Amino acid sequence: MRVFQSAGLSFFQKNPKMRGQTARILQYLTLVVGWNNMLPSAAQTAKALQLQPSHASKSYVELADTGFLVKVRRTYFMNPEYGFVGTDDEKVLFIRELDRAKKEPLPA
Repeated sequence: MRVFQSAGLSFFQKNPKMRGQTARILQYLTLVVGWNNMLPSAAQTAKALQLQPSHASKSYVELADTGFLVKVRRTYFMNPEYGFVGTDDEKVLFIRELDRAKKEPLPA
């Protein structure tokens, strides 16, 4: 994974109160991020870290609110601003897909 240090440092400066479980989950997610920044579900993360699923879900929402995670439909991805797993061309396509998904209406 290519990590973009200046963006990561900026993230932590903007979120100085991030502690405990959410910080632990953030650290874990940066270690297990998959190709095209796909992340495990909150339930999978809860199981891996031996946490209550509701606590992991709450942390995912908190990380999405900070902008570190991006949710597309029911799947979370790491925001490519902070790092990316894939080629440069794949990153460009991924960002386009994220932008397109954000504009799509949710299914009824």
